[in-house]
Amino acid sequence: MLPSVFREPGLAPGAPGGGPSQAHGHSRLHQPGGWRRTLPRRHTSRVGATVDNSWRAAVLRHTVIRLHPLSVRNALFGAGLVVAYMDAVGDGSDAPYGMLIDLARGIDAGRCGTYDAADRIRSWRI
Repeated sequence: MLPSVFREPGLAPGAPGGGPSQAHGHSRLHQPGGWRRTLPRRHTSRVGATVDNSWRAAVLRHTVIRLHPLSVRNALFGAGLVVAYMDAVGDGSDAPYGMLIDLARGIDAGRCGTYDAADRIRSWRI
């Protein structure tokens, strides 16, 4: 059974594929756009910031490094993701030797944010 936010909003609670009962207090999830109103808005871009492929690659890498989806080698996986993403969107990148790992260490330690990482990745574009 799918989580309630992925079900069709027109289905009645308790029906196959329907949402949770109203006794649980989730009735607003079934209103059109209801689940969007219940979630806080996060990760909006900074005013005046450039949102481009470098920024998207930085967000992807930042997410991989900070959330630790793998048991080991998250920094290496994040570096590969940046290079692969930039190549997939048509922007090549050529980071100086060791800079991808230094960036990963900065992100993991909390010294480097998404916008700083995007600026570095942007400077490595070829």
